[in-house]
Amino acid sequence: WISSTTEHKKLCGALAGNARDAKPKELAAVVPAMTRQQTDTCVKALVCAQAVVASGNAYNCDSHLEFEVTASGRPEEESSSDALWFSIYRHEGSAPPVVGDRYLIGMNTDALKVARSLQAALQERPVAVQAIGARNAFKALDAVAVAGKFLEGIGAGRPRCTLTLEQGTEKVERNVYQFQVQLLKD
Repeated sequence: WISSTTEHKKLCGALAGNARDAKPKELAAVVPAMTRQQTDTCVKALVCAQAVVASGNAYNCDSHLEFEVTASGRPEEESSSDALWFSIYRHEGSAPPVVGDRYLIGMNTDALKVARSLQAALQERPVAVQAIGARNAFKALDAVAVAGKFLEGIGAGRPRCTLTLEQGTEKVERNVYQFQVQLLKD
């Protein structure tokens, strides 16, 4: 659990430690983010933990983190709640290269429109969703969660994400986060 006072560096350490102890493809951690601020903390911690895991120092092999994000208990196509749940896994090897369509999430982007686009696109190929700043990273994850609920409902699979920081700056609100999203079929 994280709260409004949780520091992303502490969460990063916990996620990296859990990933180290988890077998590949096994669930390493579940993080419920109940507010946008907590999602922001989780995104920063994921970037940090990804770097720790990818360095291989603690694992004697390259690894990367993948995660699923769901808007648990939220009605279809409704954003009355900001709660997002992250299920995080460790995979061996480097993160997959970015292929497929790219969606850029900015201040004026409608997350529901992106979600509808993702519903169709993900059934064809993996996609990349780029978000500028933490506020738009929430929008991107919200769109993935809404699309995922629909896709899982029709039996198409669940979206699985990897996260990279494409461009880190002194001003955190200008960071460019890239989510590589692909469908995981059971």
